[in-house]
Amino acid sequence: MITLQEVSPPNDGVRYTEEDVQLFFDTQKVGNGILYIGERNVVWIENGKSLGIQFSYHALVTHGISNDTTAFPDRCLFLTIDGSKTNFNISSSENEDENDCVYLRMVPSEDSLNIMYQMLSECQELNPEEDDINGYEEPEFDGMNPYTLY
Repeated sequence: MITLQEVSPPNDGVRYTEEDVQLFFDTQKVGNGILYIGERNVVWIENGKSLGIQFSYHALVTHGISNDTTAFPDRCLFLTIDGSKTNFNISSSENEDENDCVYLRMVPSEDSLNIMYQMLSECQELNPEEDDINGYEEPEFDGMNPYTLY
């Protein structure tokens, strides 16, 4: 199970806010709260408390909309988080050395999965990995003009 920590709502760069979002750690319900999708990170804060989770886009491995109600009873935003890039407190009885991935599901009370997905995608693009920035090289064409058809 994931242990919630003291977090604050973001002050700037918030692109989207959704109230009454259920958070699940894998399939275990953590609680209901407010989801903030910001330009630099994602924050979820439990209703009536200052406890929640926060992670940067560098920790977000994948995200998508899950419509498979045989795997989980509700349509949800499914997130895979690299736990080694967060300060999550995770307690598990399973083999903890298996991998550092954390699986979260977010279920909004409104039908807003598409906009949540879109906002996450847009904000993730604002935060490219360092390898993506520094590792890009222009293709070499051995003196040929790449825009000329031969």
